Amino acid sequence: MVDIDTHRVVDLLASREVEDVAEWLRSYPNIRIVSRDGSVSYKSAIEQAGMDIQQVSDRSHLLKGLTDAAKKFISRLLLVNFTLPTEASHYDGKLTGDYWD
Repeated sequence: MVDIDTHRVVDLLASREVEDVAEWLRSYPNIRIVSRDGSVSYKSAIEQAGMDIQQVSDRSHLLKGLTDAAKKFISRLLLVNFTLPTEASHYDGKLTGDYWD
């Protein structure tokens, strides 16, 4: 567990079991927001703790979700058989030292 303001480790739980996490949460009654992954056990533990805790997605999972949604949206805009005509290429088959030639 990490403090979101100080970015310091508060505790390292020995278990991911719902009851153990809920008990740990109850020992910190000042917790108002929990940033978590998509684990159902953490969701259940937070709810079981019986506290008014707002649950939000952690940064990496939020970015992954946004990236996946963007890919899905963009792929719907593109044609399935998208190809560039060969006459559109500026490559003449000669190797050069400069990539941008």
